[in-house]
Amino acid sequence: RKHSRLRHGLVVANLAFSLVLMVTAGLSLRGLIRLAGADPGFHSDGLLTAHLSLPSSRYGDPARVQAFFSELLTKVHAIPGVQDVALSSELPPSTFFANQQFRIEGRNEDLASASFAANYQVISGSYFRVLGLPLLNGRELGEDDRQGAARAVVVNRAFGERFFPAGNPLGRRLLITEHLHGEGDPTSQAALEIVGIVSDLKSSGLMEPTHPQIYASYLQAPVSGEYLAVRSSLREQQVMESIRGALRTIDPELPLTEVSTMEGRLLRTIVGKRVVVFLLVIFAFVALVMGSAGLYGVISYSASRRTAEFAMRIAMGAPRHEIFRLVAGGALRLLLIGGGIGAVLAFGVSQVLRKATSGVIFYDPVVLTAVPLALLAVVLAASYLPARRAMKVDPVVALRYE
Repeated sequence: RKHSRLRHGLVVANLAFSLVLMVTAGLSLRGLIRLAGADPGFHSDGLLTAHLSLPSSRYGDPARVQAFFSELLTKVHAIPGVQDVALSSELPPSTFFANQQFRIEGRNEDLASASFAANYQVISGSYFRVLGLPLLNGRELGEDDRQGAARAVVVNRAFGERFFPAGNPLGRRLLITEHLHGEGDPTSQAALEIVGIVSDLKSSGLMEPTHPQIYASYLQAPVSGEYLAVRSSLREQQVMESIRGALRTIDPELPLTEVSTMEGRLLRTIVGKRVVVFLLVIFAFVALVMGSAGLYGVISYSASRRTAEFAMRIAMGAPRHEIFRLVAGGALRLLLIGGGIGAVLAFGVSQVLRKATSGVIFYDPVVLTAVPLALLAVVLAASYLPARRAMKVDPVVALRYE
């Protein structure tokens, strides 16, 4: 009896462990599928990207930085097969955020709550067009937004909803302290007028919340590190060779780095998650097989111990399917106990997954339906052979043996 309880306990533990792994793997897999199908908020197809960083020893003057990137944009745009090109100090998805502290002109600056922060991105006027970000209100940044003109910025929808929930941000001015190339007066402030509002994009991750964004023109606030975003119908290698050729005519010593397609950039955010999910699926399968083997052994042993009982029931006229119900009933009791313990543990694990992994939700109807059905199928399959042997017992032979 002691050994029987031990066997039953091991089977219950295996079933609980199998359920936890199956739920974890299922939720992670569903989260990965949800992540891969998420809308990034822009058109990623046909978009090539590369990074270019200008050394401060040769490009310490902001005017020279601006002139370099203007010439590069012109040359790249002239390449046959290039439909459009843009600059941006950051490209999605990014883990780096240039948080810019600012105040809103006209609000009480004595209040601590009057100081805010948003991601600050330096772009060319074609950036929204290249990524396919629709303009919601106002205007985009253009060639007229250059040094000497009134400073202009575009913000995203999330910015307006966060900082102007009851009003229109167009025409309002943001007060910021500027530090260009490590220089600048920390006591002076620049006034940036909001001239446009664009739709949101997933800047930090496909399933991450959208951050408030400020877009400034490189013609007014040049930075030494920029990404090229090139929309083209040609092959990546062909386009990049042409871009490198154009770059050599301006500065032959500058290399292009982080060359990739935009779809490749998005895919790399889930590569590590795919490996983890694959391992979880393997572990869940192994645990399920081991649990099934243990369950089959316990059911077979239990059925063999009840041979006389089954023979007596058959001799007294019990239908054969009643024997199957008795055999499978014992297995189902083990499943209910193990499943109950596993469900509690799985809920705890899912909460950790939800916080650590994008796209994971516990109340996933597909997973919560598929896992119990899979375990039920395993129990019925493990009960079939022992129950079939029990149903074929000859009452006379079994009772004579007893």
